[in-house]
Amino acid sequence: MKKIKKIRLKRPYVNPKYKFMFKKDYIPQKYNVIYGGTGSSKSFSLIEMLVEKCILHSTFDILVVRKYATTLKDTVEMPWLDMITKRYINVLSNSGLKEGRDFTYNRTLKHIKFASGSIVRFKGYDNPEKLKGIDNVNVLWLEECTDFTQSDLEDIQDRLRATPPPNHIWGRELKIFCTFNPIFKSHWIRTYFFKDEIDMSEEIHKDTVIDSATTFSLKTTWRDNKFYNGQYQDEKLRNKMKIKNPRKYGVQCNGNWGVLGELIYEHYKVDILEKDHSYYEDISYGLDFGFDHSTAFHELGKKDGDIYVLRELYKPKLTVTDIMKELKRMYPNTYNSIRIYADNARPEAIEEMRRAGFSGIRACTKGANSVLEGIEWLQDRTIYIDESCTGAKNEIESYQWQKDKRTGERIPKPIKVNDDAMDSIRYGTEKFKKDKKLRVAWC
Repeated sequence: MKKIKKIRLKRPYVNPKYKFMFKKDYIPQKYNVIYGGTGSSKSFSLIEMLVEKCILHSTFDILVVRKYATTLKDTVEMPWLDMITKRYINVLSNSGLKEGRDFTYNRTLKHIKFASGSIVRFKGYDNPEKLKGIDNVNVLWLEECTDFTQSDLEDIQDRLRATPPPNHIWGRELKIFCTFNPIFKSHWIRTYFFKDEIDMSEEIHKDTVIDSATTFSLKTTWRDNKFYNGQYQDEKLRNKMKIKNPRKYGVQCNGNWGVLGELIYEHYKVDILEKDHSYYEDISYGLDFGFDHSTAFHELGKKDGDIYVLRELYKPKLTVTDIMKELKRMYPNTYNSIRIYADNARPEAIEEMRRAGFSGIRACTKGANSVLEGIEWLQDRTIYIDESCTGAKNEIESYQWQKDKRTGERIPKPIKVNDDAMDSIRYGTEKFKKDKKLRVAWC
């Protein structure tokens, strides 16, 4: 491969707030905290800058880390490749950059090598041992840094302990970039990098770093992205979010640190609901297995973006056989076909029900942040509960976030007491989330 001496962007993609990174004399601090709202081009702009450095300079050895390796391909590797192949032009050849000629991409080892000699590697931290043996890293990027713990950051730094070469344009100190949405005020990142006081005099709050000699911070929102063409341009949508989910509005639209109230769901109503399925756009069912605590089953309706809790089974001391008897009584003609999303922690119970004729039952999908993501999805909606569903009614009235024992502040973990109906309802909404109209972006 022949080193590229001069490049240009196909179009002027650089956002004004990030132009300083592209200057020849730009040298980052030890810690570079890039955060803010959704659609603010945080990751895009950082990739754009680092790709340019790698193309034109020979000494960049970059390690991009996500908490979970399974998220690397779509959220990290592909955006890098897209930037390399679609945004830049080799001036001398007057063509885009091509794999094999201007760079190589090792899909197995997950790294990109540039003709200049620079390299970028992609790793997941779910197996920290894989970070061993990586020498000479001089730039570390923790993408979605809120997924990591403070000890993760310190451990990664200890494992790397690399010294950049003498001729590196950024000096001989490891440079660390952290990108994230500031999801919760109680998060360790805020106390680690920022002073406790926050200037809340304007809608977009201002934070001050603890040590400006070692830490640089940049906060941006969708308003700073001149190429943004997304949902937050809709003032009606922003106002609706501001009323229904003010914490999410503050985080996603304004890039502010999220502050949790006591109750997890604040927008719910108890009433006599229409039971005729034709009234709703779709119907789904959720099931949380229990014994010492209550088994919770709920029939859910979806209409105009909101969720309706129509029927309920809520009893303790039920075996799987008991559950099937109850559901056959409730749905004598359709029990074998209704789509039930059940707790995937009980695969043997799900299989037993399937063999007994409940062919529509399936395990719900759970991931690293599925509980929080499911809660946030429901917080964007009004939850209507039929007055006959006393289990759901009683639980939602007391469903709260945990408190940090040290600070007394709410943290993003539900109290695990009397949450069976809340889990059942969250499982049941999985079917609705597959409807594009009801999806919510969180990035």
